[in-house]
Amino acid sequence: MGPLFHVDDCMSGILAHDIQTLEIVTASPPQSTLLNIPENEAVFMTTETIFDTKGRVVEYTKSYSSGKKFIFSTVME
Repeated sequence: MGPLFHVDDCMSGILAHDIQTLEIVTASPPQSTLLNIPENEAVFMTTETIFDTKGRVVEYTKSYSSGKKFIFSTVME
């Protein structure tokens, strides 16, 4: 779950849209240390950019996950 302001803004209609991407990249030394995996191992990188109704970026998130366990799901309406 994201920050609380994200939940509040979604409820009030301030957020217009978001863009999410999923990539497979190699782990850098800091990422491999934090994920407890070997350097250069393949990991999932997810990026999310959320925009308000005026087109301004209100949240940008980049996260890395080990490929050992990763669940990807999506809901489109």
